[in-house]
Amino acid sequence: MTTYNTDQPEQGRLQISVYAGGIGTPATGAVIRVTPKDDDTHIIDEVITDDSGQSSELFLPAPPLEYSMEP
Repeated sequence: MTTYNTDQPEQGRLQISVYAGGIGTPATGAVIRVTPKDDDTHIIDEVITDDSGQSSELFLPAPPLEYSMEP
């Protein structure tokens, strides 16, 4: 479920690695939900980690590049 916000054409990429706490082994099948700050009822995207504990790459709305301090 990759979402693209047409109101904000700039995009950023996010990939998450999840490890089991205290053990340090990859967490297979972890559900990752991306939500707006302070609003966990609106899910922007949801992915599940693979055997290496990594999510697929998410494409998320981002501010324009000119707002960055460094590219």
